[in-house]
This record gives sequence, C-alpha cells and structure tokens, in this order.
Amino acid sequence: MFDLRNQLIPFLFTAVSILLFLGCGGQPEEPSPQPTTTVSAVPPTPESAPKREIYHPEQDAAAEIKQSLIKAKMDNRHVLLVWGGNWCGWCYKLHDLFENNEPVSELLEEDFIVIPVDYNSNKSLGAQYSESITSFPFLTVLDASGEVLVNQRTEPLEEGDHHSPAAVLKFLEEWKPKPQEANTVFHDSIVQASRENKLVFLHLGSPSCGYCRLLDAFLWSKEIAPLMEKDYVEVKIDLARMEGAQEFAQQIRPGGSGGIPWFAVLDGKGEILATSDGPNGNVGYPVAQEEIAHFMKVIGETSKNLNPDQLAIIENSLVEGAEKLKARRA
Repeated sequence: MFDLRNQLIPFLFTAVSILLFLGCGGQPEEPSPQPTTTVSAVPPTPESAPKREIYHPEQDAAAEIKQSLIKAKMDNRHVLLVWGGNWCGWCYKLHDLFENNEPVSELLEEDFIVIPVDYNSNKSLGAQYSESITSFPFLTVLDASGEVLVNQRTEPLEEGDHHSPAAVLKFLEEWKPKPQEANTVFHDSIVQASRENKLVFLHLGSPSCGYCRLLDAFLWSKEIAPLMEKDYVEVKIDLARMEGAQEFAQQIRPGGSGGIPWFAVLDGKGEILATSDGPNGNVGYPVAQEEIAHFMKVIGETSKNLNPDQLAIIENSLVEGAEKLKARRA
C-alpha cells in the first residue's frame, strides 16, 4: 500500500543531512508529494509502470458519484469509491483482484457501483468524505443517499505482497446493502403511482443478464429517465437479489417463458395494462425493428403526458442503442 507519510520521512531526513553538510542555513523547497510504496522507496520506471490506466485525472468525479448514486438508489446498491492513482502499484493489485477473483467480482457486480477516483486530482473532494486518506488504495462506501457508511484503509486487507481475497470478500459482504423484499418494493410502487396519478413500469431482471443491464441503462439514462417519469413509476424486481422475487415473478408472469428482461405497465390498482410480450414473444430489451415497434406501442398506448417529439426521442434512443450493439457484434 502506498503511504504519503512514509514518503515524507526519508525525504526530509536526507534533505536536512545535505543542508548540514553544506553549511547552508536556508530552507529546502518542499517537494511535490508523490506517493511511494511501503515496499520500495523507488517509484516505478516508465518501463516497469503499469501500462493500462484505471484512474483518469481528468474525470469529473463529483458528477460521476452523483450519477452513480441515482443508479444505486434505483438498483439497491452501494457506491464504492477507490481512491488512488496510476502511480500506485497496490491500486493495480486491488483492481486486478476485483476483476479476476470470481467471488469478489460477482459480489461487486451485484451489490456495488465501483468508482476509481484519482486522488491527486480530487483532494478537496476526498476531504469531504474523510480526513484520513493518506495511504492508497483507500476505500469509501456510500449508501444510495450518499452517506458515508465506512472509510477503510486497505492495510488490514493485505496479505504479504497482495490483498487477501478472503479479507476483501469479508469487507464487501459486511458493507453490501441489505436485500429488499420483492412484494414490498412492488406494493410501494403501486402506492406511489396511485398517489401521483401515474402508472407503474415494472421490469424483471438479474445482474448476470446482459440485456437486463442494457434495459436498466436505457431507463436510467439522463435522456430517458426524465421522460419516463412523466407517466411512470419505474420499479425493478431483481430476481437474484430480492427476497421472494422468484415467487413474485411466478405470480405476475405465470409460466415465465421468454426469458428476461420482461416488463409490464400496471395501473394504480395493480392491473396489468400491457407487457413486453409481443406478437413474436417477449421483446426484452428491444433490438430488432419489430421489438422496438412493440416497445413504442406499449409506451404510446399507455402514456398520457409524452408528446410526439418526446416519444421520438425514446424511439431514436432505442434505435441508436440497437445499432451500437449490432456494431459491436460485427
């Protein structure tokens, strides 16, 4: 782990020794605080430094955190800030563990939104969350409202020259969000829709489902979410993470054929008005032309406050998303 304090002590000792040797009474110019590792006092050379960047100094970290908190609230997840920099070898070690250790990566994917934050570019932002960020990587866990749940130095998670997968997993398990109950989440959405004179846009999904993540990203995007909010209370039932979700899915969608994601529009009494089941089956996240047409038919027939231009924005966003997906497959 990199520690700013460990870097300053040997430097100051050396500087003072040189001044005494030269008989100079002036003060040395304070160096730029570039962290070094507790394992070696020599910073990595360009040849040995990691080549891929996991931190981006130009990022608008505050805006990214704000947007992530919106997603966290919608998906019952916590936000994990990983303070560090591309100069930090231990940061790369933790990042590799996050990516390559299956239990850790699965838990992160299901319960957290991970944001690497370049510390040198965001010192004032870091001070808002903790005054003790002096070693790296440094972890901050936020709940969906943005409140700090825990600030964690990573020394206790280290084991020799690496991070202990068991210790990291234990930390994440301790600070992941508590599971929601599917029927309660659904009931709350019906109550809200009735109170606000809106409809419910319900969708079933799972973190391991790629098309489910695409539908989530579409519905929660800056462009689409404000439009959908005009007529719908959006609610996701997570089949993997919510208690009683499988039983709820069987009730709302008997048989469950056609895979996920699956969506339905319901009124304030809980009556189903339309679903993603089109002429050729469940359209899920719509990609094909006929799938997009069915999605737009559902929205067009159930919305009351979306004008033609706004409906066109929704449709164009789906078309653009489908084209990007097809291009990646090509």
